[in-house]
Amino acid sequence: EAIDPGGQPFRTQRFAASLETLRTEDWKLTFHRGHEWGEMYDLRNDPDEFVNLWSDAGYRARRQELTGQLVEALLGAMEPLAERRFDY
Repeated sequence: EAIDPGGQPFRTQRFAASLETLRTEDWKLTFHRGHEWGEMYDLRNDPDEFVNLWSDAGYRARRQELTGQLVEALLGAMEPLAERRFDY
């Protein structure tokens, strides 16, 4: 039985596959919306993504850096606000 990092069996959970991922030449970071955990892989040393570094305290700064890059990418992809047509 598969267990998520929060200790819950996957078969008893219901969640939509709502993911946000940033991939660089050396790293891959994935957020699972609605969960406090995700995935982070060092693609240079672990190209097959076997070792999830998300919770590894030694990689906290890297996770924060990649998270900032992901936020910037998501904000850059958003539609701009429509032009205001009426004064209310």
